[in-house]
Order: sequence, then structure tokens, then C-alpha cells
Amino acid sequence: MEDDAALAFELRSHLEQDGFDVSWCRDANEAMVVLRNQPVSLVITDIYVFENGKPGASGGISLIGAIRACRYRPGSEKIGTIPVIAISAAASNPANSYILNTASSVGATHTMAKPVDYHDLYALITATLYPPPNAGQVNTSAN
Repeated sequence: MEDDAALAFELRSHLEQDGFDVSWCRDANEAMVVLRNQPVSLVITDIYVFENGKPGASGGISLIGAIRACRYRPGSEKIGTIPVIAISAAASNPANSYILNTASSVGATHTMAKPVDYHDLYALITATLYPPPNAGQVNTSAN
């Protein structure tokens, strides 16, 4: 989800060139419609979505919360487990540095500050979608 059409087009172009299917949504409401109606493996969302020049209520924090709430809704549990990468330009402003932590606390899997380096984003996407076979496992066998 990204309200900046130019950035959305740029990211979409890169991702599609790398073989990903991409759906672009402008706000959380539109994104939830997509999530309910087609298979999605990963969500990338801007945290602030502007409406009439001001941060709107249908931004990334709202979307992350709605996605995670689906874990508890019969028939929507799978949506609630979709990994989410939250991005924000606001994080580069010291007064707004908390915003990435807020996204994490609401349920973002990963966060990134804008401007986003595509190679870093691609690495994060592939690590999230295709973790190494033993990622997260602890070896408890005795030597």
C-alpha cells in the first residue's frame, strides 16, 4: 500500500521485473479488499497515507492492525499471518522516529525507513518469503 503513485509505480516495476505479482492499493480499505479476494504472500505498506494533504486514518498502522486482527476471525486466519513490511519517510525525522517501532508493536514483521533502497528491500522480501530451511530452529541435540 502506497499513496505516492510515482513510488508505487517504481517499486511495482522493480518487483514485477524480478518475477513478483504485485497489487497496488492506495489505502488500508482497498488493501483489505484485495487481501480478502486474492492470495497474497506479503504486504508492503507505507505507514502514513495522506488524504487531502494530511495523514489519513486509513494508513499503514490501521492496515497492519486489521491484518493481525484477522488471526482471530473464523475464515480469515490466513490473512492474519501474512508477513508485513512497513516503510515510512517519517522515520527519518527524529520527532517521528518512533513510528517504525509503533508499526512493529502493532504487528509489522519488518520495518524500513524511506528512501527505500530497492536492493535492501528485495533482500528483505526474499529472506521473509524464502527463509533458510533451519531458520528459527534451535539445535537441542547433545554433542
